[in-house]
Amino acid sequence: MPNEVLIKTGTQLSFADHAGDFSPTAANDLEQGTPTNVQLALASVADAAARQSAKVDLGATRAAQFSVVAAIEFAATPTAGEVVELYWAASPDSTAANGNPGGASGSDAAYSGTAASTLAESVKQLQWVGNFVCTDDATTTIQIAHVGMFSPLERYGSLIVKNESGAAIHSDDVECHMVITLIILGLEISLEHGFRGWMMLVELLCETDRITGIMGPFKACLRLVGFHLQKPVLHWILMVILAVTWTLPMRIISTSRPICQYVYGSG
Repeated sequence: MPNEVLIKTGTQLSFADHAGDFSPTAANDLEQGTPTNVQLALASVADAAARQSAKVDLGATRAAQFSVVAAIEFAATPTAGEVVELYWAASPDSTAANGNPGGASGSDAAYSGTAASTLAESVKQLQWVGNFVCTDDATTTIQIAHVGMFSPLERYGSLIVKNESGAAIHSDDVECHMVITLIILGLEISLEHGFRGWMMLVELLCETDRITGIMGPFKACLRLVGFHLQKPVLHWILMVILAVTWTLPMRIISTSRPICQYVYGSG
């Protein structure tokens, strides 16, 4: 297997009325596994109005990107091509009411923007996530669409939903929910490509296991081939091995599968 950058999905964040009547049918349920629940009641949000979620902690170490998909039931037929706009109110502060852009409260509530400005002007202070593009299906249809991908700017944040669909959102929250999935990049390294793959692996091992000092790479190499650095003579043996790998592929360990997986992000 060559050196590859792979994608895996982490734990979801589910924005819905978890404190109320959220209970989607299987056909419309976007949740997978056991998501982190975040309170967001979308019932009866009128056209040209907005709603904000509770603030959520993404963690001290978070994924680089997040993917957003939504299921929305409308109270009337929306206008085809019109949208429900999603924004992220990124905050460096864990306290709900502190450090929020655009006048966000950090709590599940109606959102109207800052005290002295309009909704349309206030959302410009938020991080745009994407648009849920509507079809003109009737109210009994649960519309599901991918909204977009974004990279949160801070550890904490809340979701802002601005309805510009031409119709109100349904009067109950049974089906409406928005799911944010962590997208985690992983690096798989094999020795198939000789010295380059080997040295990338050594460097990652030094960083992740905190192997320091001038002999750090040598200790890492010995660990990879199953030894422990006990005697100085092993230093010289390893130097010879490393010198050979400059010109010959390193195949000490089987190349049939990766020997290291290093994951960026959490989940």
